[in-house]
Amino acid sequence: MSLLENIIPFLNLRLATLNYFERSFELCELVASDNGDSMFAQYCSQGEYKKENWNVDSFNGVSYWRKQSDTVIETDEASAMTSCEMALNINYPMKLVCGIPRSKFPNENLYTKEQIAENITKAISTQTAALKSTLQAKRIQILVTGYSTDSSIILQDEFNGTFNTTVPVEFILIALDVDVQIVIKKDCLQAHCTSDNECENLLNYLTKDQKNVCILKSYDFATAEVLDNLTPQQEADLQAEFGSGTVAIKKSDCATLVQNVNAPGEYCIPKHVIYYSDGSTPVTEQEFDQNLTIPKHTIYKADGITPYGQDEFDQNRIIPPVTPINTLGTILAIGDGGDSPLIADSIITDIIGTPISVPAETNYTVATFIDADAQAFWTAAGIADTNIRLSLNRLVMDLKYHNLWTKFHALYPMVGGNASAHSYNLKNTAQFQIIWSGSPLPTHDANGVSFAGAQYGRTQLVPSATMTLNSTTLFYYSRTNVAAATVVEMGSRNAAGTEQMQLLARLTGNFLTSDMYNGVNGRLQGAVTDSLGFILGTRLAVNDHRIIKNITQLASSATSTSLGALPAFELYLGARNNAGTADLFSTKQCAFAGIGTGLSTVEAVLLYFIIQTFQYRNNRQV
Repeated sequence: MSLLENIIPFLNLRLATLNYFERSFELCELVASDNGDSMFAQYCSQGEYKKENWNVDSFNGVSYWRKQSDTVIETDEASAMTSCEMALNINYPMKLVCGIPRSKFPNENLYTKEQIAENITKAISTQTAALKSTLQAKRIQILVTGYSTDSSIILQDEFNGTFNTTVPVEFILIALDVDVQIVIKKDCLQAHCTSDNECENLLNYLTKDQKNVCILKSYDFATAEVLDNLTPQQEADLQAEFGSGTVAIKKSDCATLVQNVNAPGEYCIPKHVIYYSDGSTPVTEQEFDQNLTIPKHTIYKADGITPYGQDEFDQNRIIPPVTPINTLGTILAIGDGGDSPLIADSIITDIIGTPISVPAETNYTVATFIDADAQAFWTAAGIADTNIRLSLNRLVMDLKYHNLWTKFHALYPMVGGNASAHSYNLKNTAQFQIIWSGSPLPTHDANGVSFAGAQYGRTQLVPSATMTLNSTTLFYYSRTNVAAATVVEMGSRNAAGTEQMQLLARLTGNFLTSDMYNGVNGRLQGAVTDSLGFILGTRLAVNDHRIIKNITQLASSATSTSLGALPAFELYLGARNNAGTADLFSTKQCAFAGIGTGLSTVEAVLLYFIIQTFQYRNNRQV
């Protein structure tokens, strides 16, 4: 996957927070016809292009990205980390082209275009730790270097020849020049190393100030990896300075205790804050929740399963006569029920408010936007509530649109308000249905399932039989804030602890904890102050383990090797399955849980956005 393939979807998510665009296209390129006409369009595959990115009057706001010139790559020796490892400075000169209906701005005036351009600049001029981590980059900068609000100039730049270059006056056109700058490490070329001693090469390259000011601060004296490499003289000097016994290591604020050196592997990483481009104003979590991009919908026939082909909606074709149904499967009251022809140019509005024009023919089908998997779930769970059904439909479509649906074996949305509805697996209602256990059983309401004492749920999913080693994810949405304690939100292990998967929202010491696949080498922790919200542990490779809370990656391990194996005991929810016996019972109310394959940080944050939107729609977000 290229760098831009990660960056542009992230920037489109930032644009979605403005609520300017119904559709934000990705990278477009220049398409020319045989007579020399040209325009920018989004490439699909096999030489085919989508040319709908300029249909401004078909969308309630549209944008697309294109490159302005060639990508520039330079070697930046000043950013070198060692004599064998230099950095590449990559610059993508991009242009963002936008068409926005004036109707979005009731108080439009002479300066509205300028205000829109400034708001877009603020939204996309950002740095992100999550994106930086995913790309393994040293630095990422998104810089808006200028913009144009002159419609005639923009049309001249985007079109050539006889292509239709008119735009309704009801739309505002804006084009922004955007430089995407990335500094990323270059592969080490061993042929350039003149000494056999790697330490000597490194030390000769650094100044004394670089060693003391830059390198020394990077050591974490709470880890065995650092302590094992101290020289005898360094150990003696530390004991002489701080006294015998444990040494208290503080964070950079010189006040907050990280951990004692006698607890190797357990240390705190502070929660990150995402700022606007001014570098001082923090972006609140709520600003990421409401304005996700709405995916393209599939229109189905009345059976709710068979999709219509695109050619069936051409103006000169008749759609086969079937009964229209709405989003929830109810017959629509159109005319006399479909026996009479619809009036020419009748307007039917779909689920997201986009008009569908019906030509003057008889027996047209006005179909539905039902997702078959969402429908199967609410049918099995016996859910009749309209709002819950709509939220489930949106949830599944968002997961599929962002390529997250196939990454999970089990998803438990905990809607319906009763034990039966909460037991079903959204991915497949015939697999991994939860069996609730305890005396009394856990309690259930509209907010999810609550555990008190020896209560838990058996997922019937055995990791060793279903999951893949070094590609696993567990997540849990907690609506309860309780004090730190040794309790497990979900997990299982063998008696020896050599096969272990578990997720703990707030372990003793105030640590979010993920074990994959033992509790020593396979344990990863990050500091937390509460047990609320979306928590996730994921492993993408033998040396890549990450933990995320809401939109923040709290910790990652890129060097330690995972030891152990996938447990041969089913995963429990609300407790740990300790070789067939439930223990370490949780008391945190669960409003969503999932089990799947490894996720990147960007994918995990995107999953949070989707689930948080689902929780908002059901009025139970935290």
